[in-house]
Amino acid sequence: MYEGFIDDNTFATLPFFNIPQGDNDAYVEWGVSSRLDKIAYTYYDNAAIWKLILLANPQYLSESDIEIGDVLRIPLPKEELFGYIRQKAEESKIF
Repeated sequence: MYEGFIDDNTFATLPFFNIPQGDNDAYVEWGVSSRLDKIAYTYYDNAAIWKLILLANPQYLSESDIEIGDVLRIPLPKEELFGYIRQKAEESKIF
C-alpha cells in the first residue's frame, strides 16, 4: 500500500497540496501526550506517515505549532487518501 511513497527505504518528500475534507474524516483533540506519529499509527497503521496529517492541517507547519486543545483532521479512509496523494505526486512528477 505504501509503494510509491518510499525511496531508498525512506519516505519521499511530498509537495504541498491541500487534502480535501471527506465525510469519513476523523477529528482528534491534541493533548499533553499527543504525537503525530502515534496518531498516524492509530489511523494509518504506520507511524512514519505523520506528515500526511500535517498536510491535512495546513495551519500547522510542524508538530510544535499544535497547542493543547487544538483539533486535528485525520483524512479517512486511508485508501482514498493514499490514492489522492499518489495522483498529486504523479501530477507533480516527484516519483
